[in-house]
Amino acid sequence: MQGADIIVFPEYGLSTLAVPRDRNSSKPYLQLIPSIGSNPCDAISHNSEFSSKITNRLSCTAKNSSIYLVANLGEIRPCDGKPNCPADGVFQYNVNVVFAKNGTIVAKYAKQHLYFENQFDAPNNDEQDMGNAIFETDFGVKFGVFICFDIIFYKPAIQMAVDYGISSFIFTSAWVDELPFLTGKKISCSNPCSLTCEISFRISEITIISDYRNPSSIHVGICIQRNTFGIRISPTYGRSNGQWNLLQTIWSIELHF
Repeated sequence: MQGADIIVFPEYGLSTLAVPRDRNSSKPYLQLIPSIGSNPCDAISHNSEFSSKITNRLSCTAKNSSIYLVANLGEIRPCDGKPNCPADGVFQYNVNVVFAKNGTIVAKYAKQHLYFENQFDAPNNDEQDMGNAIFETDFGVKFGVFICFDIIFYKPAIQMAVDYGISSFIFTSAWVDELPFLTGKKISCSNPCSLTCEISFRISEITIISDYRNPSSIHVGICIQRNTFGIRISPTYGRSNGQWNLLQTIWSIELHF
């Protein structure tokens, strides 16, 4: 990691977009994810048919490397007896999970606005506490986390800015780049695209965008860091023949709009 403080994997960066869009067929790609405050590296457990090995390994990577780690995963969450529980007895979510430098889960956010992702459920208010999508680092930055198509809507980004005072964001995506208005570059606010975009990026202190890259499937990939704190950031990309990391040390950058 070469001394980076935080590493951010893109949406579908670990699973790739090969995850089936069918609910039942996608289940082998999903796993149980412990609650916030748990440390999977310290308490490895397998209490169902759905393995948590990936979560455990990510936790141990964060701990052994002393780095904050943000990963996008497919979660399966038992829901028997809860409102709107599907017939198979589980919620299936597209989630960002944040591990602290000691391997503890400090934030977890389930994507609210799905983009033709029939394998996943959109969380209801009972299942999604926006406070759980926010975490504070030991280098003095408090981040809010959201995923891809969420950027088009009021919730969660503007809600986090207005209700929680968040001004630094981590945005993971597997953006489908379409000309002329829906390219990842435009969505990332080289030209402001929406009110959400305006609040999320134009006035933010730090923005980390980690985007899936596979040009053959119109996922061009972007990775933008706007950083006024001088922290070291290790963004990651996906690519068609595997994974590769882009590591940059970013010092203080003046922003002018």
